Amino acid sequence: MRLKILFILGLIFILSACKKEDNITSPTAVQELIPLAIGNYWIYNGVTLDVNGNETGTSWRDSSVVTGQKIVAGKQAYEISEYVGSSLTGLWYVSKDGGKYYIYFPSVGAPFDSLSGRWILWVDPASPNWTILNQQIKINIDTANGLTASGTLSVVANRGAGESITIKNQTVQAQRYDWDINFNGKIDQIPGSSLTISGKIRWYFTSGIGMVKNQIDPLTTRLIVPLLADTTFKSEGQKITLIDYKLNPSQTAKLAQTFNSNQQINQHFLFRCFIPQIPFEGIKR
Repeated sequence: MRLKILFILGLIFILSACKKEDNITSPTAVQELIPLAIGNYWIYNGVTLDVNGNETGTSWRDSSVVTGQKIVAGKQAYEISEYVGSSLTGLWYVSKDGGKYYIYFPSVGAPFDSLSGRWILWVDPASPNWTILNQQIKINIDTANGLTASGTLSVVANRGAGESITIKNQTVQAQRYDWDINFNGKIDQIPGSSLTISGKIRWYFTSGIGMVKNQIDPLTTRLIVPLLADTTFKSEGQKITLIDYKLNPSQTAKLAQTFNSNQQINQHFLFRCFIPQIPFEGIKR
């Protein structure tokens, strides 16, 4: 019997931000945490982290632009456009309800397509912790070989510590929010098997600026196949830091053209959220 498994896990999230201020601002100013004005944009520099959490030197630019406003699944929402280079690569939506912010994905690829078409609580600045998701799911992990996995996907958020971060020669105090992500299940076609995935996403917000940093720690996957293997994989992580932003709704009409012609805008991860892609090359006997 031969076991061959290739694990690749990608986590993608939305980058949003706040109303600009000149002084160090309080991260608890909930009403200004994510200003949703058409025309706002944010540009981030990203770096890849190896399996030990160290920067590898590979870098890119991510950008998000608020490009519209509409009713989505019963909520008043703002449309966020994401770019890679000069190409529009994705759309997602953000809605504020009280002090809470929600996100909505019109389409989410396999394996977690069950998250498509639903509002998910992104951040609740007034709460020390909250549950984002806790449900049974079934995912395709190797379509060619007909392999699926079933289990529980849990995402729980916690308010973490504060941190001082320098942006454009300005030191700001950021509040961290952690997402703990866990999948516990099995390979449906292999009796007695076990598949677990665990990871952490760290979001840093500063009121008056918004998201100033985001880090996806390397994720850990463990696969147990009785009498054959007990294998642990670690995926690369990534980190982005805000390098520029502009909150200027008056320029909305020319914004997309300005980005496409004058800015190097690469959307490498954001708020496609924590949706992991888990292609296994194969489990063969």
